[in-house]
Amino acid sequence: VEIRPLETRSHAAEITIDGQAATVTLEAVFFNPNNQQLEGTYFFPLPANVAVSQFSMFINGKEQKGELLDATKARQIYEDIVRRMKDPGLLEFVGLQMIKVRVFPIMPNSEVKVRLSYQHLVEKDSGMYSFRYPLASAMPDDKKPIGQVTLKVNLSAKIALKNIYSPTHTIDKTMKGDFNAVVGFEGKSVLPERDFVLYWAEAEEEIGASLLTHRPAGEQ
Repeated sequence: VEIRPLETRSHAAEITIDGQAATVTLEAVFFNPNNQQLEGTYFFPLPANVAVSQFSMFINGKEQKGELLDATKARQIYEDIVRRMKDPGLLEFVGLQMIKVRVFPIMPNSEVKVRLSYQHLVEKDSGMYSFRYPLASAMPDDKKPIGQVTLKVNLSAKIALKNIYSPTHTIDKTMKGDFNAVVGFEGKSVLPERDFVLYWAEAEEEIGASLLTHRPAGEQ
């Protein structure tokens, strides 16, 4: 009997970023189109150089034990899947750590909801902040579009926010004063070919200057 791959009905992520502290919560809904029960494994790659402080995993509302694998252990799994599934696209995740959790049971002709939360620090370089969400990892096995994709970022800082933009997706942006913004991306029938990347800066970093004063002897 041919086993059809799971369908991804929706993928939603809510991200809260306060300064450099990011909390990510994602919910994905999958559908088993087969007439038999399935067992699966959920893999979620994490951005390179991200130190995850904690994570939690729920399957249909029940907390599940998962593993946080470093890049070396994750590489073995990625390469093994490529050998078995003949999907070279997975090789782009080599070098990334991953969260791995067993998903069981996936009942026949039924949905299963996966909920994952994790925390980490966002990168900052020369006054510019950057955040990456591994959306490309949500690509279904059969390369069919996801029914609904929603990404929402609640951004806040102690210094006025400036230059909020995404080079990867067309975003909606709402400023809530100088120090808070809500950034979003939403679409139906989405093929997640790229990760979601967001950049922003703070006003002080952009226009700040250092002043060195000097008074020659005998002058005011």
